[in-house]
Amino acid sequence: MNNKLRTLIEIDKEADNTALVSIHKQRSIDKSICANCEKKVKEIDDEEYKISALCLVCQEEFFKEPEDE
Repeated sequence: MNNKLRTLIEIDKEADNTALVSIHKQRSIDKSICANCEKKVKEIDDEEYKISALCLVCQEEFFKEPEDE
């Protein structure tokens, strides 16, 4: 997770809300960029992108399946 997103999450956690992350997510969607790595997103019609504002690479990082032990 990049520092900008991490900082917004920490501020929201301290304030006990998700306002800053929600604003950042919507701005990212409006610009068609990833909310984490801020690279241009080509898959803007992807349902998971519409929910998370994360590109496919960052989605894999954030939503990893737990490894079987």
